[in-house]
Amino acid sequence: MGDEQAREVTRLALDEHPTSDFRLPPKHIEEYKKILGGEFNAGPAFEFPERMPFIERAVLIEDVEQLQGSFNGWTADELPGRSPIMAIVEDGVPVSICFCARVSELVAEAGVETAPESRGRGFARLATAAWATAIQASYRTPIYSTSWSNAPSLAVARKLGLVACASYWNLFAQTDVWAS
Repeated sequence: MGDEQAREVTRLALDEHPTSDFRLPPKHIEEYKKILGGEFNAGPAFEFPERMPFIERAVLIEDVEQLQGSFNGWTADELPGRSPIMAIVEDGVPVSICFCARVSELVAEAGVETAPESRGRGFARLATAAWATAIQASYRTPIYSTSWSNAPSLAVARKLGLVACASYWNLFAQTDVWAS
């Protein structure tokens, strides 16, 4: 993105206004698309209740070998930045995990994965509740976000009783530059 494009995107962004209708796209979405090209994606961000139920079945993942079976591809060096990683285990194998997708000293955002053969059975909800409890115990605020097109993820938020508190939008530009 060139300097002129950056200035124009910044000018438009400064003219955006907050909204309580989280499904509305940005006011200048068509202009952003013209400037940057690419695809638009948006979704809600949720806050958790102050107290999540204790999930007895949840297991804290502390070693990458615990993820083997359903979640191959994780490396030991990424575990510290994703922790706590909470798993729901069946027959000794994790079937759903919730981890820190993004994290700071104050806030952590949930990332959830469920093994394909275990989807639709409520495991993501349990793993996410366990993760949120662990985050709250660390005196950080857990958040959960997803896209409007991800029906299973929206169902997890609904079943956990999460409350939409914000929205996000991304424009994935053709030049591999994105604005958020």
